[in-house]
Amino acid sequence: MNKQNQARAKRRLIKARSLSFPWRDVANNTLQLVQAYSNSLGCPDECIFFPLLTITASFIGTNGTVKINESWEEPSIVWFNVCVRKGQKKTASLNVITKPVMEIQGELQQQFKASKDNGQDHELLRLMVDHFSFEKLHQVMFNNGKQILGAYDELTQFYNMLDQCKSNSTMDRKTLLALNGGGQWTREFKNGSCTMERTCLNITGFIQPAYVVKMMALDDFDGFNDRQLFICPKEKNVDYKELAPKDQDIPNLKRVYEIIKELHSNQTTYTYDQEAQGKFQEYHDKMKGRKLTISDDENRHGIIVKAIGQMARVSMILHVLDFVGLAWTWIRGHSAEN
Repeated sequence: MNKQNQARAKRRLIKARSLSFPWRDVANNTLQLVQAYSNSLGCPDECIFFPLLTITASFIGTNGTVKINESWEEPSIVWFNVCVRKGQKKTASLNVITKPVMEIQGELQQQFKASKDNGQDHELLRLMVDHFSFEKLHQVMFNNGKQILGAYDELTQFYNMLDQCKSNSTMDRKTLLALNGGGQWTREFKNGSCTMERTCLNITGFIQPAYVVKMMALDDFDGFNDRQLFICPKEKNVDYKELAPKDQDIPNLKRVYEIIKELHSNQTTYTYDQEAQGKFQEYHDKMKGRKLTISDDENRHGIIVKAIGQMARVSMILHVLDFVGLAWTWIRGHSAEN
């Protein structure tokens, strides 16, 4: 990156970091869960919170949708990119929240092997992937209830796979655009075709801010960038003595994920109550107003349009995570009483 682009990246990063996330709107139980891990690692709260939302979305899967009105529903799919420089505990943050996913995956695979004498490795259920071909991704999702989680400590690995100069890149991006909407995916194989009617691909991880600036400067010819949600937290640097051990009363992440999965073993449609409907309407109209002020920047125009549906998705996912936190507190309280 040349000096001019470096300066531009720095300016945009400073501006993005000046926007504070409204933690006051996050339920206390959820915030305590997030900070139990971020304070023990010494990383920004956002490094735990947003990947955690994505994992929650993945365990909700294809069985969870939010219904805005009779014609408009949104799936449980979010692609959160946390923009941080080196030294902000990216790998440690991702490890602490994905390790329970891998533990659940291991248990499910053991159950499969125990129940099927001639089971093949390619039939094993997988909850999470990193590197993949699209043919392999289709196979993995098909075996896993049409859903999967992609988690990266460096998301450039994922985006480089979609480099516009590479062969099949346009087709791969087109597939991902459909998957971001939870749409149908048909894949042709040597012995025929295979179709998934509904899909749920969630992606999260960390990315260098300079790469995001570079990506945003390119022509977003297909609206791919509109589907990404970028977060730029303020840096956090602490001394070792400031690290706080995790409170034993804080929910175990593995159990949190298991509860979310159990709650969505059947189709669940979430709707807004009167207060939530009013807030969503206010947000919708505010975004519409911002869109009307942009006439010559198609990239910004597309981001604002997509932000409305993204907010509906995030509200459902956060509602589920909040509910599990409250349920855990209730269970712990009654267990103590007994």
